Amino acid sequence: YRKAQKRILEHNAVAREISNEGALKPALQIWAYVQSIPEPNRAIIAFGKRDAAFDAGYPMAVLHYRSSWSKPKEINSDEYPIVNMMDQHAFLQCPSNHDLLVGDILVFDISHPCLTCDK
Repeated sequence: YRKAQKRILEHNAVAREISNEGALKPALQIWAYVQSIPEPNRAIIAFGKRDAAFDAGYPMAVLHYRSSWSKPKEINSDEYPIVNMMDQHAFLQCPSNHDLLVGDILVFDISHPCLTCDK
């Protein structure tokens, strides 16, 4: 996903012009609950291959929301990568200082929105 984005921005002046500080905006995002935190550095997220396309890369976590907050907080997707997906669950690696709780919502950018809509 990031390699494709970089290639598009390097070779397409229109994409550079409409991009936001060099980053293309996703056409689709998925909001999903943190379902479980079975290990200190791992969270199970309530979506999987049946819900989101993954052919051009796993979805990337970009926002973190808790019901007591007024709005979501940005998170660094490099620090919260999905490392595996099953049919109905995604496995998220977390930094040791994460503050995720079961029931929180994470927002993911999708690498290929057409296939996600097809699901």
